[in-house]
Amino acid sequence: MRFRVRVEDGEMSIVDSQVVDSALVMPPTLHGDYAYEVTDGTRLLHADSLPDLGVVRSFSDPNGTREQLRHHTYRESTYEFDVRVPAEELTRAALSKIAVVLYRVKEHAPTRNLTTALPLGVQFERELREVTRVSRIPPDALPSSLRRTPRARSTT
Repeated sequence: MRFRVRVEDGEMSIVDSQVVDSALVMPPTLHGDYAYEVTDGTRLLHADSLPDLGVVRSFSDPNGTREQLRHHTYRESTYEFDVRVPAEELTRAALSKIAVVLYRVKEHAPTRNLTTALPLGVQFERELREVTRVSRIPPDALPSSLRRTPRARSTT
């Protein structure tokens, strides 16, 4: 499952979702300035790095003014990124426990491998700082093909 996540004024929300038919592989280590994790409260379901999150770059204009000859980089206050999680973990009962957390990497993470035994915030407590989180996945954030509606009760 792939969720499209937006961070606006420090608040994170899920804006879209899509079922992706492919294997989900967690990277061995973290790299870049940001990372995210998806947990079920105790277990790490998936994590990945987010290099250059919210960074916009412009190219220089070789025929432009002196100011346009420079390469410009700035950070946006609203940005989006993709979060991946194994679809089989998104049962109706589990949605209220699943959290998506965005971290800033304040120090380069050690080269030790990620493990699903512990959330990133525990594995890299010294190197990561929480930026924002979504504390539960609302059922309407799932694609309609994954939403399970309760059976109607018989009145007889």
